[in-house]
Parts: sequence; structure tokens; C-alpha cells
Amino acid sequence: MVALELALQNQYGGEARKLRPPPKVTKPGGPGSLGLRILLKYMIEHDGLTAVALPSLKRPGRDLLERIVGTGRPNLVDIRNGLAHGDPFGGSYQAGLIELVRDMIDYAYRDHPRPIRPE
Repeated sequence: MVALELALQNQYGGEARKLRPPPKVTKPGGPGSLGLRILLKYMIEHDGLTAVALPSLKRPGRDLLERIVGTGRPNLVDIRNGLAHGDPFGGSYQAGLIELVRDMIDYAYRDHPRPIRPE
């Protein structure tokens, strides 16, 4: 979840920050850092993320896109907050979470080729 949040800050933070007024109170992540919910909404509303773009959501019976931004429960923000703050009741395993996070990071960096490592 940390890797996803950092990837979204890196890829969408600058543009998402331009769309909203400056915060009155800064978040613990530093001045001007955006929350995960804002970055996920930006990814869907402005970068065109759909369930078709995420391979882990293409499996039969999987319609998890509503769990990304908050209409379904638990959503990614709830899961992240539970893991980060030690939720004693909701910290159980979430099936497919690792694959979903990987697919979302790959989507965010889809226009950036991976660097070739010298051998």
C-alpha cells in the first residue's frame, strides 16, 4: 500500500494538486501532500482508469472498481488506514489486494518504460 501511495504521489501529485485549493492544514506526509483518496479519484476521473485496464479485475465475478474510490466497503483507503494504524478487527487478508496494487502501479507508470539495467 505504501508503494501504491508513493507511485500515485509521484505520477499524479503535481497535477492533482493544481485541481484543488491549498489545504488549510498540511498532512503528516509533508506540506502539500495529498491523501490516497484524492489520488485514487484523480486516477479514475482524469487519467481514465477503468476496470478493463486492470488485469486483476478481469477475472469472472470481479467488479472491484467501486472499492477503489470508496463506494464499496472496504475500499482501498479503509484497507490502507487499517494496515497503517493497526486496526485490530479489520486487518485480515484481502484476497487479490497484492495483484490489484501491482496492476494500479503498472497502470500509473504505463507510459514510462522500465530502465534497462546494465549487465
